[in-house]
Amino acid sequence: REAIELRAAVEGTELVGRAYEGLGGAQVFANQIPEALETYRAMLALAERLGDVAMQISALNKLAGVTALRMGQFNEAEPLLARAERLGREHDDPSGMAEGAIIRCQMCTAMADFDAVVAHMGEVVAIGERMGSKQHRAMGLEHVASSLMFLTRFDEAWPKAQETLQLAREIGD
Repeated sequence: REAIELRAAVEGTELVGRAYEGLGGAQVFANQIPEALETYRAMLALAERLGDVAMQISALNKLAGVTALRMGQFNEAEPLLARAERLGREHDDPSGMAEGAIIRCQMCTAMADFDAVVAHMGEVVAIGERMGSKQHRAMGLEHVASSLMFLTRFDEAWPKAQETLQLAREIGD
């Protein structure tokens, strides 16, 4: 809260965005859901005022994540994710697009829609390849492999699991 109050003294918006993300994340962890939603709404409003698209995408994704995954309101989360995805594509924000795909994966997992999990996490793999992020690739591949197992598509899952294991060893995870 103090870091957010000092935002006028900080040049740029990255640190301010991280302060909002940290406060909102702590509130979610403490199960203070209304407070977390308010923090993310304030983050979004500030980002819109400042024209910071990356912060807008982050706020929209986090609002969607809390709305869907902590409140069970998937229909209300969908427009937030769609808006974040549109902004991410328009402004080429692969990190924001990956975050949105991961939230969609979590929503699909809750509904046991493993075909959709494979598709969304395949996006994360592709984004990871584009960004040169082995962490994104490993996470995406792991989810794809395990979802293929749930779908009893073992012949497809096995090479993905082997690729995931090799990549996880490379990054020490």
